[in-house]
Amino acid sequence: MNTKDLVFTRKGLHFKEGDVIFNEQDEGEEMYLIDSGEIKIVKTIDDIDVNITSLSSGDFFGEMTLITGHNRVASAKALTDCNLHVIDKEAFMSNITNNRSFVNRAIVTLARRLEEIDLGYTFLFKLISKSSTP
Repeated sequence: MNTKDLVFTRKGLHFKEGDVIFNEQDEGEEMYLIDSGEIKIVKTIDDIDVNITSLSSGDFFGEMTLITGHNRVASAKALTDCNLHVIDKEAFMSNITNNRSFVNRAIVTLARRLEEIDLGYTFLFKLISKSSTP
């Protein structure tokens, strides 16, 4: 995906290693594209932070809140110093409408994330099944 064809709300938003980009349950009005650096997505379960995934340059995150209108379902934290480009709802809709490459990338990314969730459920189901058999 060529980022020069994308509509951004802001470019070059800088976070230092360890900075929180957003917290789980925050209201969200924007998504992010990683220009440089790495971030991690973290979910808090029973007061324990569980690393869901790590993302790097070229990846985007935070899009679910733009699609669903719900609060953030996980936190995003900078693993390294990073620069992010911001896409708000209006820019998101413009990119969806006018940029086929963005749409294709979004579909592939969302499908990959669904596959990861499916694999996680399958693993948990097998684990539960094994522990409940005598």
